[in-house]
Amino acid sequence: MNATKTLELICDAIIFDLDGVLVDSAAVVERHWRRWAERRGVEYVRVSAVMHGRRSAETIAIVAPSLDADAEAREMEAGEAIDTNGLRVLDGASALLNSLPAERWGIATSGTITTHAAVAVATAALIVPGIASLDVRQQREGLTITAPSV
Repeated sequence: MNATKTLELICDAIIFDLDGVLVDSAAVVERHWRRWAERRGVEYVRVSAVMHGRRSAETIAIVAPSLDADAEAREMEAGEAIDTNGLRVLDGASALLNSLPAERWGIATSGTITTHAAVAVATAALIVPGIASLDVRQQREGLTITAPSV
């Protein structure tokens, strides 16, 4: 038997997390971390053990403390921000967002404005054809409560 449940949600707007909720960016993220690790002589297994749930600069500071973590992160994220090869829209994400008024939903995600604003806008265009842009107002920097590190 294939039972489905329906949930009625009454609210003014919905904020969605991006990765793991609307898209799967694992292939993109892994590719860039592997490239970075190879260029810097860091074993990727060390990077992958600590990268999830952390900002890039935090990960770099852990695995390569002698490097300028902020500069390294900016460089890596600049490449990641324009790479959508392997970015996968999750099942149902398009249908869900297309069923909502455009002004009544948004995307919240950890990371820097450079990477995630670009990914959010590109993703929104993939998920909701015809969307012109997203209004990006807040970034993670400066927030004291963020997603927990895994």
